Amino acid sequence: MNTKLQSGYRLLDLLIMAMVAAVLAMLVMPAKAQVENTTLTLGTNTPPTVTGSAAATTGANFVPVWQGRGMAVSAKFNANSGTAPGYVWVYSSVDGTNSSTAPFAMLTLTPNGTTDQVVNTNWSAAQLTGYRFLNFSTWSNSAAGSVYLTNKALLISRPNSS
Repeated sequence: MNTKLQSGYRLLDLLIMAMVAAVLAMLVMPAKAQVENTTLTLGTNTPPTVTGSAAATTGANFVPVWQGRGMAVSAKFNANSGTAPGYVWVYSSVDGTNSSTAPFAMLTLTPNGTTDQVVNTNWSAAQLTGYRFLNFSTWSNSAAGSVYLTNKALLISRPNSS
């Protein structure tokens, strides 16, 4: 076979192999996680402790809901003893001043004595549609007697983009 023809085939083979390698490389590249900026809000008007068989109502811990975006919530807490649950009652609001009388949600806080615990939940944009604020206003403790629940932190996270 002609040497020029052979080198032409080799060049064509190399080009085809390079194109196949490039396509395969694109197909097997590792997926990258999407990083989304979020705004973190620390709940401020929360009771530091809730005594046994009691509820502590702060009245106003309104957090704005951004339409078209979800919201995640973390509550960190512990108790001086026991495992009887406590609760955070979350009420919806359309004006940031008045809350509904029926709760939107209830977070169950199950302590493990003095060991700090964290409860996380999240709500989708669809679940929050129509609400302008959530009020984390009431914390309750179902434990009887001298068992108290200590609120360490309430953290709210919302994505900056939809």
